[in-house]
Amino acid sequence: MGEVAGPKGQLGLELDFQWLSQTASGDVPGTLDVLNQYSILFTAAYTPVERLNLVVTLPYLWKKLRNQAADGTRTLTSSLNGVGDLQFGVRWFVWDQIDFGNRTHQSLSVNAGTFAPTGANDATVNGVRVDEHRRAPLRRLLAGPPAALTAPSAWGATRRASAPRPPPPR
Repeated sequence: MGEVAGPKGQLGLELDFQWLSQTASGDVPGTLDVLNQYSILFTAAYTPVERLNLVVTLPYLWKKLRNQAADGTRTLTSSLNGVGDLQFGVRWFVWDQIDFGNRTHQSLSVNAGTFAPTGANDATVNGVRVDEHRRAPLRRLLAGPPAALTAPSAWGATRRASAPRPPPPR
């Protein structure tokens, strides 16, 4: 959302779906933690002045964490869902080029953002508090990299080159 600089005064609304699957070493040697997260992101972007977008995103998340034993059997350790943390951000388009002849639009933007802890932070399973990475709140900065080059094609698809984001502080 807001990856292309809109005209001054434009409000854009977007609904996105994301799927994340991650595997890491488990607490017991030889085991794995397998996380599957599904997110629906409700996003609004407003362009108050040319080349500047203000972006707000509210995610709804489903997280399932399974422990995989050495023999391959998986046990569900937590299955949580809920509203994630509200994300706020700004996106300033340093460079914005439109070529009507080739039907292309390319932009280079710098992004900054933060979150408001609107998601639940007290989830428990069998009376035990679930640790941070297993809970439903989304604890991260504004979706997307801090700098991105986007180039929508003539058919509306977007190609993206981006700088990696450093890991969030713990």
